Amino acid sequence: MDPLRIEVWSDIVCPWCAIGRVRLRKALAQAGVEADVVHRAFELEPSRRGSVPAHEALAERYGSETDVVAMTRRVQEIAALDGITMRPAEALMTNTFDAHRLLLWAQTLGKGEAVMDALVQAHFVDLLDVSDHHVLETVAKSCGLAPDAAATVLASESYAAQVRIDEELAAELGIRGVPFFLVADRFGLSGAQPMDMFLRALDMAAKEPPSA
Repeated sequence: MDPLRIEVWSDIVCPWCAIGRVRLRKALAQAGVEADVVHRAFELEPSRRGSVPAHEALAERYGSETDVVAMTRRVQEIAALDGITMRPAEALMTNTFDAHRLLLWAQTLGKGEAVMDALVQAHFVDLLDVSDHHVLETVAKSCGLAPDAAATVLASESYAAQVRIDEELAAELGIRGVPFFLVADRFGLSGAQPMDMFLRALDMAAKEPPSA
């Protein structure tokens, strides 16, 4: 049987995306399902220029520092329950367009998941600027990819069109927030769902063959 195709729209700077991806992996392991997980680009803040600590960006959006502190602390605690270390309040909100281009390139070389994990580590744990090309090249190198090749991709317009295609497809599907998981092109899950919801979707995909 071919691996189950699961498309995941997410952004590197989205903590719920990191949580959702870990829950999906746990569900796949528990169900014993082999899957081809495909990264789809989605930018939370495509117009952002420069980088600021997340707590500042969130305070601009929600207008309350107290609410932001409570919000980021809750996310950190939930992530910890799933075995994820992150510092969401201190991470840098930044433009992720080039990081998505790097991811899409890495995906063609079978390194998409590894690079996504490394980017999440760089952003939420190491508190690095994932719009910085040097950071992105270092991430690529840590995943066994040639940093010179990564630099060539980043210096060009490579995969820029694919980022836009992914985002246009998200709009067509009515995806307004991430993470969003499309299982077997038939079952959609929005948000960092509990693991049993992923298990249910995997079970449904196994039981219901695609329509002719």
